[in-house]
Amino acid sequence: MVDFTSSNLQAANEKYNNIVSKLNDVKNDALANLQTEASSAAAALSSQLSNVTTELRSLVPEPISIPNINLQAQLQSLSGLTDPTQSANLLTSINTNFSTALTSSGFNLDTLVSSASAAVAAGTSLSGTIPNFELPASGIGDAIQKASNVKIPSIDPIIETAAGFSDNTEFTNAVTTAQNAVLTTYETLPIADIGTLKVSDKFKKITQSIGGISITKEVTTVTQALEEIDGVIVRKNISSKGFSNRVVTISEKFAITDMEEIEGDKVVTLKHEPIKIIKVSGKTITTENIGGVSTNRFQLLNVFNVSQLIGNVLKSKYNKDLYSLYLFNNKQVVIKQDWRTYNGTPWAIRVTYKYNETYDPSVATA
Repeated sequence: MVDFTSSNLQAANEKYNNIVSKLNDVKNDALANLQTEASSAAAALSSQLSNVTTELRSLVPEPISIPNINLQAQLQSLSGLTDPTQSANLLTSINTNFSTALTSSGFNLDTLVSSASAAVAAGTSLSGTIPNFELPASGIGDAIQKASNVKIPSIDPIIETAAGFSDNTEFTNAVTTAQNAVLTTYETLPIADIGTLKVSDKFKKITQSIGGISITKEVTTVTQALEEIDGVIVRKNISSKGFSNRVVTISEKFAITDMEEIEGDKVVTLKHEPIKIIKVSGKTITTENIGGVSTNRFQLLNVFNVSQLIGNVLKSKYNKDLYSLYLFNNKQVVIKQDWRTYNGTPWAIRVTYKYNETYDPSVATA
C-alpha cells in the first residue's frame, strides 16, 4: 500500500494524513493497554477516538444554510396548493411574516395573492409583479424589500439583422435640382449664347454730361436686350458694352507701380469704362498742415469742371491737382502732378466712378 502520510509524495493530503496518524495513535494505545484495566484502556482510547472524530468532521463541508423566507416563493407555493388546510396554514404564515412590512410599504396582501395566482396560472414569473420581500430564515427580524431578481431568458436571443440602406428619392431629387440650378461661371464674357447666358450684340451710343465732363459710350438698353427667337421673346443678359439699367459704383486703388506715363503725366487704367467719375483722390508719403489738420490725402479736380476750378481758387485751403480722361480711351484717367507727387502706400491714387455692368443677374434664364 502506498504511504500517503509522507508529505513529499504526490497525492498526499494533510487532512487525510492527520486522520491516519490519529488512527495509528488509537492502534498503538490499544496495543499498549492490552494488559491494563479495562476502565483505564477505555479512557485512553476515548481520548484518541475523539481526536479522530474531530479530524473526520473537518473533511465534511458545512451544511447549506437555510434560505431566507421569500414572499415571491411563498406566494408561488401558495398558488400551487390544492389542499384547503395547507393553503390556510401557509397564508397565515405569510400574513404573520410579511403583513406589517407590506402595509407600511403600501401593498395589500390580498391583492398580491390574487396577482400571484393569476401569474402562476398564466405561466409567467412573479418577478416584477410581486415585490421581492425577504425575512431571515429564523423568522426573527423585519422583512425588507429587495430589488427583483434579474430574469433569465428561456428563449434564444433574437439575431439582429444588418441594416440596409435605401436611397431617399426626395433627397436625391433635391440634390439634382440644386446642382442644375448652379450656373456655370466664366473668366471672360462669352461671345455666343451658352446655356442660360444669352449674348446681346445690339448697342447704342449714349452721352452723359456731368460736372462739365461728357462721356460717350455704347450700352445695351432694355429694349435692345429683348429679341424674338422662333416666335419667343428672349431677354439677353450678357452685353460686352454693359446694360443701361445696370449701374454700379466702384472704387479702385492704384499703387505707384500701377501707373503709366503719357506725355509727362501719370495715367491709371480703370477695370471698367466709366459713365461718371465721382471722385479722384491722391495720397502722399509726407503730410501737410491744412487748416490746422495734418493730412496726406488730397482731392483732385476735373480739368474741365470750370465751377470746381473757380471754387478751388476762391475757397480752397490748399492747391489741388487736376485730372482728366484720356482723349483716346475713357478707361484711362490722366493725373497731373503739378503741386505734389502722389506716392503713398499701399495706394497712391483712388478713383470712385460708376459703370454699366456687362451681366444682368435679374435675368437668369432664357
